[in-house]
Amino acid sequence: MVQVHLAQMHNRLSTEPLINIGSAMAGPEAQVVADGEEGIYLRNKGLGPGRVASVAYFLDRAPGATGTADAVAFDKIADALVKTGIVNSLVTDAPEMDEYIKENEQIKLLLVRSSKVMKREEWIAFLDKRFGMTITYCSIYDDCSTACYRNGRSSIGKACK
Repeated sequence: MVQVHLAQMHNRLSTEPLINIGSAMAGPEAQVVADGEEGIYLRNKGLGPGRVASVAYFLDRAPGATGTADAVAFDKIADALVKTGIVNSLVTDAPEMDEYIKENEQIKLLLVRSSKVMKREEWIAFLDKRFGMTITYCSIYDDCSTACYRNGRSSIGKACK
């Protein structure tokens, strides 16, 4: 009986996803996602696929605000960046509900080529202070976790609240 329980625990852990929301900036100390690209990306650093259960995006969210009542549409955030002239063009790819993010898969959420950033200080402020998101994802066993990005930092689980 104990061996069966341990085998089940092992199976769950060996297929557990770990979704990370990160930022990439150009520069010598920065993590650049691809050649000359910078912005926000999602990456599954876990051992199994993660199914997107929910996702919410925030713009100028007040510190400590919770829930999705102040969530905004992803395309409005992308449009605002281009319309305000912060960037010339933007690569976007928002995850859909029930989409699976495979292990080691990376999604370019909001990325721009460094040469297309027109207002550098505003772009950095946007990534560090204005943009936020939460994503709840589940394993193939329906064990769910939440990752969030707020104030330029990525957190997992309880730290998102």
